Amino acid sequence: MNLRELNYILFPAWERFEHSRLLRLLGPIPELTASLTHEGQVVFVAMLISGAAGIDVRFSHLYLVFCGLVGLLVAAYLCRPMARLEGVSLRVEHPGRVAAGEVMTFTIVVRNEGPRPVYALRIRGPFLPWDVSWVGGVPSIACLEPGREARVTLRARFLRRGHRALGRFRAMSVRPLGLVSGRRILGEPVEVTVVPRVPRIVGLRRPQDSRRAGERTARGAVAGESFELLGVRPYRAGDRIRDLHARSWARVGAPIVREYRRPAQERVVVMLSAVAPGVPREIFDAAVELTAGLAAALVRAEADVALFVVGEPEVAASHVMRGGALEPMLDRLALAEVVPVGAFDALGAEVARAAAAHLVFARWDAAAADVVERVRRSGVPIEAWVVARHGVAGGARALRPEEIATGELRVA
Repeated sequence: MNLRELNYILFPAWERFEHSRLLRLLGPIPELTASLTHEGQVVFVAMLISGAAGIDVRFSHLYLVFCGLVGLLVAAYLCRPMARLEGVSLRVEHPGRVAAGEVMTFTIVVRNEGPRPVYALRIRGPFLPWDVSWVGGVPSIACLEPGREARVTLRARFLRRGHRALGRFRAMSVRPLGLVSGRRILGEPVEVTVVPRVPRIVGLRRPQDSRRAGERTARGAVAGESFELLGVRPYRAGDRIRDLHARSWARVGAPIVREYRRPAQERVVVMLSAVAPGVPREIFDAAVELTAGLAAALVRAEADVALFVVGEPEVAASHVMRGGALEPMLDRLALAEVVPVGAFDALGAEVARAAAAHLVFARWDAAAADVVERVRRSGVPIEAWVVARHGVAGGARALRPEEIATGELRVA
């Protein structure tokens, strides 16, 4: 049982709660409570403790401490209008995706378009789900002059893959006493895609090229063919004039032409079976990471990769972008979840047109073995992978989650 996840059940939607009708009915009380800084919260708790202890007649002198702390907080609230942020805006810059277990850096840009400088700005991040945690300290800006902008960073570690809607970053001024902040300014809601970790797979064999390996040409693409730019090289007799690269020619003083190469045409199917009822989360996550590692290794080998996630509720098989587009594949794998049932019918037709196939399972049973056997009868070379705690029978290669978690697999 994950106690952190269980604890978060009590706070499933803090951003919505902050703007709920219930808080509006309470009037200014939630706003005043939320404006307390960490130092102000310490003073507030000390005030409650001293007030409760002062009820006992033996410690009635503690009312002096209570009154002093109350006076301090009241003075801070009275000075709160001095911490207004007029003309101050906030925006957040961050990558769109991060790998599970890695740290993402958020750059918070605060700009002052107001008439006067602002002081003692503190930056706060949103209320995080259980699988995201802040790394490092809380940034602050001592002074921001009119017409200037300041950049600070916050870092967060993401533990589990998936789509994360984090909420809004905020900035506030805490002067003059440092106990209460002024009205907060909010940025736009932040969303992040946490993709699976990609283990490095060493020794994975790719199918032989159907064309001559490394075939190159200085000609442009012809009808029905697809070429990719390899680079530039000196002009040779027979090269077409339209392939000349004017900028390189001007730089080196000799004719230079673009060189093209036919990309690899071998199509390799990588399939993840999400039909794994009852499988622990760590087993299925390891299977997703293995799938990502296989796709990455084949993309690096210039294979034409087709990724399938079989067993989704809406569709039987989901075809993702091919070729060197690994990022869309990782985005798709980030959202993969276990489902109780699924159909493998669309897989056979796709594998029949492929040069090879890699099938990844998180649950090995009679249905999975039947799928592997049916694909093998099509004559296409396949490799079946199973993530399990123990070895499996039936011609599938079993890997333990601990092996995948190391980040490097040798499969030769």
